[in-house]
Amino acid sequence: MIGDVFVIDETPIPFNQYPRAVANAAEEYMKSTGIADEMRIGPEFEFYVFDHVSYEIKPNLSRFRIDAEQAEWNSGNEEQNLGYKVPLKEGYHMTPPMDVLYNLRSEICMLLEERNVPVKYHHHEVGGPGQLAGLDGIEQKLDPTELGYGPYDINLYNLPKEEQAKIKPLPFSLEQALDALEKDHEFLLKGGVFPKRLIEIWLERKREQVKKFNQYAHPMEFALYYDL
Repeated sequence: MIGDVFVIDETPIPFNQYPRAVANAAEEYMKSTGIADEMRIGPEFEFYVFDHVSYEIKPNLSRFRIDAEQAEWNSGNEEQNLGYKVPLKEGYHMTPPMDVLYNLRSEICMLLEERNVPVKYHHHEVGGPGQLAGLDGIEQKLDPTELGYGPYDINLYNLPKEEQAKIKPLPFSLEQALDALEKDHEFLLKGGVFPKRLIEIWLERKREQVKKFNQYAHPMEFALYYDL
């Protein structure tokens, strides 16, 4: 069931701080620019399948453990091992017998097809903020290559250090990403797509998460400093 959320008053108005309202506003804004007249938005579900998950976050303890029978680290398991293990980060295109979840993935694709999502031709990419960033680039006639964003046809890790330093990196932490959003988000406000208050709430809540992260010791701190 799909529905819209409204603020009930004498004249009900759409609640502008939930994803569907933002998506609708993004589509209307895109139409108003004349760049395109249709936008298709859908979720892209990615997931892991584990046989075991456990974690603890305490003042004196921080740990997590995940496990999957088909993971390569279980190649030495003497109790239950047929020798078919999926190499690390290479499970996207595995086939039986290494892929024991083939039937599960096939069933998920069948369910999508039943809901009129032709899996063979569907692949949803970034909507919302990404779409507005793209529109902003088109409106300002920004050239990604001139700005140093590529495309590159070489291995960037093989570049000299001085050349690597010229390439603009993405934020490598949640805190850096929040700083970037706080510094530059005017393009999200165009056409009233993202309410300013929504961005403020997002920043507030995510900074609360960063604060919690920083209150707990990380195991790497012991590896680096315990013996000093």
